[in-house]
Amino acid sequence: METSHSHKPLHPRLADIVSYYGWEDFVYLHDGDDPSALNSLLSSPRGPWDVTVLHVGGLDRGSLRSLLDPLDPLDQRHRRFLVSCSDGGSLQGLLKQIVAMGKHIRGYNYILASLDFSTLDLAAFHRGGANVSGLQLLDFARPQLNEMLQQWGKARPSISAHQLHPQGS
Repeated sequence: METSHSHKPLHPRLADIVSYYGWEDFVYLHDGDDPSALNSLLSSPRGPWDVTVLHVGGLDRGSLRSLLDPLDPLDQRHRRFLVSCSDGGSLQGLLKQIVAMGKHIRGYNYILASLDFSTLDLAAFHRGGANVSGLQLLDFARPQLNEMLQQWGKARPSISAHQLHPQGS
């Protein structure tokens, strides 16, 4: 487990949400391998926050459990999670594992950062009572985005239409 004490805040929109909820400390779960992404995330002018950073990319259920179980559920900072995954499939898989561990109940708080937040199935979190907030980073109503997605789909035929535009054309 890697703990990072930062006096620089998160990406501006995420920082706004963290500040709104009054979080002073939280766990940051991410699947990225690029340390510059975390540095840029922690570089806006809000904060300071005490952030526990955990890399969850490619973990199976047992590995994730061994990573999250040592977190004390009575410690409020271990009940507040900022989760950033590179794609919705990875995030949905991580959320399913979190539900299986019982960390989707009242008292747990999640901020989800994903390019396709609106496609996530959060029903178990709703039933469990956890507070979940998130950002939809792409506006699929913008014609420029749809045009770019069509061009990208032609250039990368191995990517399905749903991956490029989860809400349909």
